[in-house]
Amino acid sequence: MITLYAAELGPSRNYHMLISALVPRPIAWVSSCGKTGENNLAPFSFYGGICGDPPLIGVGIARQKDGRRKDTAENILQTEELVIHLAEVRHLDSIAASAGNFPPEVSEAEILGLKLVHSQVVAPMSLDCAPFRLECRLHKHLELGNGPVDYLIAEVLAFVLPEAWLDQKARVKQSEINALGRMGGNLYVPVERFMEPRG
Repeated sequence: MITLYAAELGPSRNYHMLISALVPRPIAWVSSCGKTGENNLAPFSFYGGICGDPPLIGVGIARQKDGRRKDTAENILQTEELVIHLAEVRHLDSIAASAGNFPPEVSEAEILGLKLVHSQVVAPMSLDCAPFRLECRLHKHLELGNGPVDYLIAEVLAFVLPEAWLDQKARVKQSEINALGRMGGNLYVPVERFMEPRG
């Protein structure tokens, strides 16, 4: 075994260690819109649930190399609304492409040929191809780390999904989800099977 001390590694190697250890990570495929209505779409894998009452989720969005906020963070701070889409295996190429560095006025969804539909309770548009969507309102914004990173805590206002995905207890049938996760580097992983603990 080898012990690597974070204080000696530096930011880049610490980051790569984290994304190698925190696997697989869920992917928040986030749509947002600016004050003038431009649509933005981007994936983030520093993402996870916080609590259920109220339903809160957190998304960490690193800054640009020059210190500017990314379009997604800027939009959410301006409008306080966003939609998070469940990333599925069939979306892999579009998810990877939407991570590109596009100008704020450019719609990633339009460039990638992804149809947008009106959301139920928030202004940002939703992806028609995504079967499970979380329509959210900004709950809290924190600036963390030396980047800094914009850590956005969002409250889920509505869960939008196919009715057929719900069982008799109104719980989501996990067998319906063909989830895509993020690994280290530029690697992704499909969730192909489930396991239950013994006993």
